[in-house]
Amino acid sequence: MKTVQQIILTKVSGDGVIVCEIDFCQTGPERFLVNFRQGLEGTVLQEGSETPLSVSRDEARHVYESLIAKRRAQGFQLPDEKTVEASQALKSSAPAESPSKPDPRHDRLLQRLAEGTDGPANWPLSRVAWHCGEHRLTEAENLLVSLIGTGDSMLDYCIVWALGQMGSETSVPFLKQLEAEHDAPAVRRIAAVALLEVLPSDELANEVEKCVQQLPEELRTSARVGPAEDFCRAIERTVNAGRGDSEWLPEIVYLIDNEHTRPALLQWLSQTEFRPGTFHKVRHIFKAAELRRDSEVFAILALRFERTRDNFRMEPRYVYQHRTLPTEGKNPDQVYSVQTRAYLQRRCWRTLKRLVNAGQNRDYVRMAAAILLNYTDDDGLDPFEHMSYVFDRQRRRYDYVTTHYDRFRFSNLLNRILYSNSSRYRPAKKGLWQCVPPWQPGHHAPDEREEAWPELWDEHPDVVLKLLTASSCQPVHEFGVRVLVDNREFCEQLTPKDIVALLNVQYDVTLLFALVHAVRLYDSEHPDTDLLCVMADCHLPQVRQQAYNWLSADESLLLQNTELVVRLVCSRQKQTREMIRERLRSSSLSEQVTQVLVGRIVSSLILMQGHQQETAAAITETLQIVFADSLRRLGRAVIRDLAAHCLPAVQRLAAELILNHDSLATAPPLDVVRSLLDSEDESVRGSASRISGRVAGWQPESVDFLFFMTRHQYVDVRAGSETLLSRFAQESPQDADELTLKLVQALLIAGAPDGVPRHTAHVLRTCLSDFLNGFEVKTIWALLESHSASAQEIGGILLHTIDASELELAEIASLASHEILAVREAAWKLCETQLERLRKDPGPLALVADSNWQDSRQFGFQFLGEHFGNEGALPPDVLIRICDSVRPDVQQFGRRLIERAFESGQGEQYVVKLSEHPSESMQLFASGFFEQNATENPERMAELEPFFVSVLSRVNRGRIAKTRVMDLLLREALRHQSAAQTTVRILTRVSATSAIQDRENIIAALLDIAERWPDMNSPLELKPVEIRGAV
Repeated sequence: MKTVQQIILTKVSGDGVIVCEIDFCQTGPERFLVNFRQGLEGTVLQEGSETPLSVSRDEARHVYESLIAKRRAQGFQLPDEKTVEASQALKSSAPAESPSKPDPRHDRLLQRLAEGTDGPANWPLSRVAWHCGEHRLTEAENLLVSLIGTGDSMLDYCIVWALGQMGSETSVPFLKQLEAEHDAPAVRRIAAVALLEVLPSDELANEVEKCVQQLPEELRTSARVGPAEDFCRAIERTVNAGRGDSEWLPEIVYLIDNEHTRPALLQWLSQTEFRPGTFHKVRHIFKAAELRRDSEVFAILALRFERTRDNFRMEPRYVYQHRTLPTEGKNPDQVYSVQTRAYLQRRCWRTLKRLVNAGQNRDYVRMAAAILLNYTDDDGLDPFEHMSYVFDRQRRRYDYVTTHYDRFRFSNLLNRILYSNSSRYRPAKKGLWQCVPPWQPGHHAPDEREEAWPELWDEHPDVVLKLLTASSCQPVHEFGVRVLVDNREFCEQLTPKDIVALLNVQYDVTLLFALVHAVRLYDSEHPDTDLLCVMADCHLPQVRQQAYNWLSADESLLLQNTELVVRLVCSRQKQTREMIRERLRSSSLSEQVTQVLVGRIVSSLILMQGHQQETAAAITETLQIVFADSLRRLGRAVIRDLAAHCLPAVQRLAAELILNHDSLATAPPLDVVRSLLDSEDESVRGSASRISGRVAGWQPESVDFLFFMTRHQYVDVRAGSETLLSRFAQESPQDADELTLKLVQALLIAGAPDGVPRHTAHVLRTCLSDFLNGFEVKTIWALLESHSASAQEIGGILLHTIDASELELAEIASLASHEILAVREAAWKLCETQLERLRKDPGPLALVADSNWQDSRQFGFQFLGEHFGNEGALPPDVLIRICDSVRPDVQQFGRRLIERAFESGQGEQYVVKLSEHPSESMQLFASGFFEQNATENPERMAELEPFFVSVLSRVNRGRIAKTRVMDLLLREALRHQSAAQTTVRILTRVSATSAIQDRENIIAALLDIAERWPDMNSPLELKPVEIRGAV
């Protein structure tokens, strides 16, 4: 066995120096072993082997290097490595930003690391390691690596945090091992973040891919290739599916942190609720952002901690609480207490201060600017004042004190950054910032700089410039302008592009600053178009006036620069648009320039959005005033795009262009007219209706166009269709027949806007009435059965056009009860045409006579009286059906018909059927048939028993009918004993409910019957006269 390579590592411990020897040995051709020996220096070293059996060269090399990395992670080093590193570290090098001025704190930090665990206990190594990371002290890397593995998780965490900020490739194997094997989850998480910060670019992609593999499968593809919108949608689908935030692992997404995943993470951080299961992820990302010095994420979370209310308050232990305290630990039931929120707010400001203390000036400016950028004017409130009484101990009395608070009193970080050195603001209780008397909101701001560490902002005015171009907060602009004013050398290097960016903001203080430098940079020989346009488009009058002065000074500028003219015509400022309009009217433009201007202005008009209605209206006015002749020859495709625009002003221009066009005025494209008719603006639709009226000839698509107008949702469009339909019916009858068919079929389709079916029926009755023929009975019946009154009306009109023999008589009769008058009138006419059929089958006429509508009943009465009034014309069953109606007029008509058409032999049928009617009048009428049809017939009397009971049970009503019934019952009872039994049963039943007079008659009748038939059981019982004794 031959030793090919050997390394000796040492480590200082409390018992002495530990030595570890690692050998790479060859045992045969391409076979190798990895052995090691370890123990205290000066003693017998214990031997071991990482490869019990010989392995190949590559496998042995891998084992050899892994063992070295493992021992280094435990703190082992080369014998001379620690001495060399310590001697170099003690020489101390200054921070990168000021190499000529060494920082003595670095010497002390390196010295304390060199002492290791033997150093003073009042300066823990964990704090030293943390400070090394803050100072980005790269000289401490090897010393920090040697301290890994002491068993102190806090120390390991701080070392990893420091290595993530200033480590190199040397730290990679140690960070990998800590991420994979450390017992503390916090150390593993921060090691994963730190590893990605120190990995070389060729290994970084592989590590990020490992993170992608930890995502749910549906997120991986969009995380790799994007776009960002797809990844955001994939996350929404995952969350909506109920998998929750834990499934897509925000911490893993932050480790990936590419252009595809970052927007989704930022959105999640801005919106997520601070609740159990989520807030701990937010804290992990916040700590990772501190390590990375990720200004964007840090700023978002810093403002979330400031704006998001706490969930609960943990009172001191000596304060009795009337509720159960939230559980703590890995699965708390509540998170984000008021104390946690206050701590995180303090930590955000402490992080910024420590950057300054560590000399990381650029990082402080960058992160502070990111925080300021997240503030807007919406964060400000109305100023207010608080009045209170304060006891003056010297004068021993209470004084009335007024405390003023400005708009951004709750914005702690903004005030810390902008007003730490202010003479007008100071921090108060509960995180508020109050005004320092005598200053009050609205007073003039002091001239001196008020921000914390103004010299740091002076070192980086480029950051301030970017902040001004993006911020939407008034205090930030006031601060930024002060910084730039104090940095004249930087301002002298500003370019016109920088000034244009500043002029695009909406804050006067920044605009006035930009105006000064715009005047300085303006070159009249080579005017900057962007600068002129943005100044003319500015809301500040001073800025616009300066642009007007420059334009007036050079009359030829507008004739030579079409881009400038177009942008001025499309300006947001009314004054600028009017200025350029007058200049163009007084200028003589060539035909070529005019065409270019018209094309570019129209293109700009088409690109305008829905909120630019006022600007678009002004542009169209300029086009029509200045370029009227050129607009007459504008192409059809351009007009089509204008008509399809969302702005009414642009649509109105398209309509006017067609009305005044050289070729389209008499032959307008109907698809363009349809777009205009769909406009929500009434004036646009009016112009489109005028265009429709100018159509000189009908096109193949005219049927669809007229159908579209007739069925349009807007009333004015439908009204405009009537004149066109009348012309169309006269000039193109064949197509009019097709249109009529389409309109009739449309009536059968439900869901049309209000008024559309009614208008459709109106034009069919008036404009297209000549074409309402030739429809199938099935279609007409579908119209009649439709729920639409308009469809039913047209169905009634179409009834006149069909052969009545195709309909059943019952169907014709049912139409007489239709709610639409036209349908009922058609039914009357059909009855008259089908008289012969009705003579053979008059049954359906009972439905006509008993219709729900008075006009149909009158028709039925007249029709039956004229054609069926003779004796025998109507069978009894039809007459009885008429009399069975619940309507008195129908009953009376039925009785008259019976009286006119009565034939002998039908009396019994009338007696039986009419006696079943509940009406008194019909019962009285039925009683008239008793004389001839109910005498000498006991069986008939038994059948009529319900009728007799009904008549006799009425109290104080139906006297005539009662008399007839009583007469019949008594007469028949005296003749036949069976009839007497029926009569006794009836009278016994009704005697209990009859009036006194009726009861007397009943008793008298019962006595007569008892006398006539003494052997029958009588309900009457004779009682002896009561004899009362005298006093």
